[in-house]
Amino acid sequence: MQKKGQEGVIITVLLILIAIGAVAAVSYFIIGQVRQGTVAGTDKANCLKLNYEIVSAVKGDSNIMIRRIAGGDDVNVTNIIVSAGTKGTNKTAGPGMMEIITVSGFNITSGDKIEVAPVLSNGVTCDIRTSQIVA
Repeated sequence: MQKKGQEGVIITVLLILIAIGAVAAVSYFIIGQVRQGTVAGTDKANCLKLNYEIVSAVKGDSNIMIRRIAGGDDVNVTNIIVSAGTKGTNKTAGPGMMEIITVSGFNITSGDKIEVAPVLSNGVTCDIRTSQIVA
């Protein structure tokens, strides 16, 4: 008689442990996804704060001058990626704040698209923040 009573208790305890384990496993993955989404959301918000303008990009020149304009003063930018032309020549410049930054080494031709994308301190590259077609 005692065995039947013990079987019910053992089965109940095992079911409770399985349920706790399942809740723990699901919680672990859900919390990880929520945290990852929060970080990505913060990066997107920081990227949207950043604004740049192309000061000079002239056909036949090898220099492109850009400037970071007002906004995103609290965002730490480690690099700026500048690309030009159909071949997508990329150059990296230091972050700079409000001063004009000159990026050299391009072969700018008519019709080249100049694009500027900042890189945040955590390594996230923002979407293109400004672009211009060379006349």
